Amino acid sequence: MKTLARTVTLFAALVAPTMALIGCAPDADADLDLDSLPLYSVDEEKADSASSSQVVWVRPMPGPIACIIPPCPTAEVRQVNSSSVEPIYRFDWRGLKLSAQQVKDAEAQRANMLISGKRTTATAYGQKVTVLQVSRASVQVSDKTSDNFDADRYYTVKSNTTVCVMDPCPTLTAQLLNQPKASPSQWTGVDLKRLELSQSQSAALQSEIKTGSVYLSVTAAQNQVAQASQAFRPFLAPPLR
Repeated sequence: MKTLARTVTLFAALVAPTMALIGCAPDADADLDLDSLPLYSVDEEKADSASSSQVVWVRPMPGPIACIIPPCPTAEVRQVNSSSVEPIYRFDWRGLKLSAQQVKDAEAQRANMLISGKRTTATAYGQKVTVLQVSRASVQVSDKTSDNFDADRYYTVKSNTTVCVMDPCPTLTAQLLNQPKASPSQWTGVDLKRLELSQSQSAALQSEIKTGSVYLSVTAAQNQVAQASQAFRPFLAPPLR
């Protein structure tokens, strides 16, 4: 037992200086203060160039990240309609103007969200880190189904206002997220069966889709009808009735 204690003590004595040098020792002043960053909201997002590589739509990936040396990332995110994955040190929710409790709720539900934001480089513990400044956050509608990061396509959808002279007339226009230059898809409807909603909930969601406030993950479009694997509504939206 004494030998073990001496070994632990010796190890601690040897690694302590190294830990101090690399920033492992607790130091609140070395961490990042989000208030030091310019506020970023949906208004700033609209002002940014549509082709800006820093403005992205992502799905936070579930599960913890193994990390023993600060700065440790909070999560990894997957850019939708892409294979790109990157670590995020912090999520900056200030642009959504949430209360302290709502921020806690957003962090807890992060893995169920589709998020748009700006990747901002900052410094924590003397190293460069990436902060995702959230401008839009939408939560998945159904816990009965899940989207597939690798196979599904993610869209923003709204009513089609183009004059149609030949049936079947598309009623919806869908644009791939993260691909503003891609040609939009035209759909006659959206199949929400996989979400297993009630009839009234499904009708309410179909109405919201037409307004452009809902984002969809889609497995395929058969005969111009999109097969939805998941739908995402604004974080603060009331429950579907």
